[in-house]
This record gives sequence, structure tokens and C-alpha cells, in this order.
Amino acid sequence: MILSMLVVSVFAVTAPVASAQSSGTAIAISNVTASTQTPTAGEPFSLRVTISNYPNSQRTANLNDLTVEVDGNREHIVNGLGQLTPGSQMTVSVPVTINDPEQKTISLKLYGSTSGTVINVQSQYVVDVREPQRPSLGIAVTEPKTGDTGGVTVSNPVVGATRQVNVTVANGNTESLRNVQLRLDGDADIKNSRRISASIASGDQTSHTYRVRFSRSGQQSLNATLTYDTPSGKTRTVSQVDTVNVDAATSDVTLDVSNRIRNDSSVILTELHQFGNVELEDVQIRAVNDGRTFVRVPISNVPGEGSRNATLDDNDIPAGNITIVATFTAGTDRQTIQQSLRYSKYSPAPTSAIALTDVGITRSGGTLIINGEAANVGTAQVNSVLISAANTDGVTPVGPTKEYFIDNIDSNEFEMFEATVNASSNLDQIPIQVEYTINGQRVSSTLPVDIGTIESQSDSNQEGGSPLLAIGLLMIVVVGAGIGVYRWRN
Repeated sequence: MILSMLVVSVFAVTAPVASAQSSGTAIAISNVTASTQTPTAGEPFSLRVTISNYPNSQRTANLNDLTVEVDGNREHIVNGLGQLTPGSQMTVSVPVTINDPEQKTISLKLYGSTSGTVINVQSQYVVDVREPQRPSLGIAVTEPKTGDTGGVTVSNPVVGATRQVNVTVANGNTESLRNVQLRLDGDADIKNSRRISASIASGDQTSHTYRVRFSRSGQQSLNATLTYDTPSGKTRTVSQVDTVNVDAATSDVTLDVSNRIRNDSSVILTELHQFGNVELEDVQIRAVNDGRTFVRVPISNVPGEGSRNATLDDNDIPAGNITIVATFTAGTDRQTIQQSLRYSKYSPAPTSAIALTDVGITRSGGTLIINGEAANVGTAQVNSVLISAANTDGVTPVGPTKEYFIDNIDSNEFEMFEATVNASSNLDQIPIQVEYTINGQRVSSTLPVDIGTIESQSDSNQEGGSPLLAIGLLMIVVVGAGIGVYRWRN
């Protein structure tokens, strides 16, 4: 903690005394000034003392000693000051160190002689000495790898888990700190515990980050020790001890997997949860099929009571039974958890596609009649549909249905069509050409139709005539019976 600076009042009371007025000598301590207006306890400063032999003095003074006393205790002595002629003066600098922060009286005593007359001149200087200023230290525990040096505690450290400890040094002194050394120790394993800075200017602060691992739970201590030099060359030490609550390690890990569609592609979405307080490190997610790894993805560390997602692309993963394996380090243990899923590839429906279904072929003389359904299995309506047999070496479109036109077919709907052709007898398939318009573009495709068993239309007609003949015969029988009944009655 920075100690508050006391208001300093510095003043001098001089009491020049001529020891030999009758001999014509007038010697005095005429002025005293301090090197600093805010002297600090334990820090040396200096007094600049002016000694005068006034012009009305008739003789040269031999000055022997100037002593400095603080509250009656001799602090310093200057020997052999030399001679001082009438009307002249000399300036002497004397060092002073006061260890107690309070008001002190400094006595200056000058000794000498002139023509056998003793010179004894005294002056007093009163100063208020302030408490020593100290830089402040702050200790904060944060999660690792966050880059946070602001000293905000985000959670309790956990046994066996690495944490960052940020130690901040703030220089509230009016002077810079030099040769700064900061050391952190305590009830923990601390990496690179000693840090060095050349200097810290007045009003500035600097932070150092340590990686710390605790081996025991409960209250543990951290001790930051700062050693530095003051501008006057004094070495000082400041310490700060903080108590840290360390939690026992707990780990409860789950893995969720799902088959998703993203950007018209199948992916496997994985989510690794840590419901305990131990950070999961060196995490890797793998997709495995029949013992073979197809995708391997590293992910960031999972913090305690946190989770991380990973997406596995389907380009390298086969469809079928896939096992997702997560491997990680929890504390000092390397662990594995896995989940399985039935993985299916994404196959988007086409915008437009015509399929020929329920196709049948009949023969009428030398002409084949093809009937069926034109089904739109695409996702959009098609327009101006034209269906005909493709003109090839063995197939020739003929009337009466050389081309069959359909105005439009909605998605997932169908329309009936008919096509008539002359075809060679040795053909197994007849190519049917389908043309249609979608989104302003004309699309054409050729679909093969298996000939299979061809039913003769003439046979169908003969089979169809049998009921007519039976009906005619029945009518004759009925009419004949009616006539017979009539005659019998008459």
C-alpha cells in the first residue's frame, strides 16, 4: 500500500553570535537551505550552509569545525573550514539522515578563533520528516491464457491445474524506482519466480504474470517481494502476502454429437462439456470408422464448468456408423470419451428433373404406342414440357402422337403422356426425349424406356368384342322369348 505523504514544513531559525565583538570580528551562519523540501525518513539529504564574515569585521577568522546535531545527537562534522576575511563568505554542504518520520530540530554549531578569541556560532533548522514512500503490490489469480493483466480474480484456483498470477507494481513515489526485482513464492509450484525491471518511473505501473500450480486445497499463501534502489542509492524492500482459496479438483466430462446440414453439406457437430472445475488441456476430436481415423481436429482448452464445439466436415467421413472420440488431459491424467452416431451424407434434391413412371407399350400394326406418367421430381415447377421419341437409327417418331405437349408440371406432381414410334424389332430400349423450360432456360434430357412385353392392340380389340357378341346374343334370346310368350297368351 502506498503510504500517504505528510505535509512538510521546513524552516530555519538562525542565531548568529559573534564571539569576539570587542576584537572587531563578526562571524555568522547567514543562510541555510535543504536539498529537498520533502525529506524522507531514512533517506539522506543535504543542508547548504552559508558562513559570513561581515564587512564591519576587522580581522580574518580561522574556522575549524562545523558540526550537525539532530535533537542533541551529533550527525556530522566538517573539519578545517579555513580562513574567512572580512566582507567575505563561504558555503558548506553537509549531509543529514533522519530515520524517524516526525518534526526534528537540526543544530548547526560553528567553531573557530581570531587573534586568540574563540568563535562559537550556532543556528537551528527545523524540519518535518515524512514517512518513507513505498510502491504498492497487487496479486490477482486469473484463468490461464486469457491475456488478462488487469488483476481481476475470475475463479478459485484448482488443485493440479495451472493458473496465472498477475503481480502489479505501482510506483506512487515522486521518484523513480531503479534496479527493480520482483519475486513470487508461497505454497505453490511457481515457474520463473524472479522478474527484473531496469526502472519504474514515478506514477507508472508494471505487471508480471506467473504460471502457478497448487498441490493442496484450502487456504494457500502467495508472497510477492519487491526489492529496488532509490535515486539516493538506498535499497528498499516491500512485501505483500495474499491468501488464496484453492478448490479440490473435480472432473465430469460429457460429449454430445449430432449430424447437421450446413452450407448444403453434411457435418458432424461435437460439443465437449466439463461440468467439473478442472480445465481440459491438449484436447483432440477424432472421427473413427472401422478402426480408421478419417478426421482429427484439435480444439482449445475447455475451462472448468465450460464447453467447446468442434465441427467435422463430411468430405472425408464415409456414411455409416461413426465413432467420435475426444481425448484430453484433466489435471495429470490423459483421458478419453466417445459417442457413436449413424452418419448420413447430405444429398440435395435437384431444382428440376423429370422421371418417366408407369410406362406401358402397345403395338398397333407396325406402330408402337408408349403411354406413361411424366413426374416432376425436382423442387421447382417446369413449363412447356415436350415429350417425344428420340429420332435414332432404329427409332422414328410417327403420328398420331409424334410430339406430346404439357403446359406445366408442378414440383412433386405428374402428367400423362403418349408417344408413337416405328421401331426396329431387335431393340431392347426406346429413347424418349424430354424438353422443358425452367427459370428462363430450356433443358433437354433423353430417358431410356425398356420395351419388355408388348401387348397387341388388335388382340385387345378382339378380346374387347366378346362381351358385345354375348350381349347381342342375349338380346336375341330375350326378344325371342318375348315373342313366344305373346303368341302363347293369344
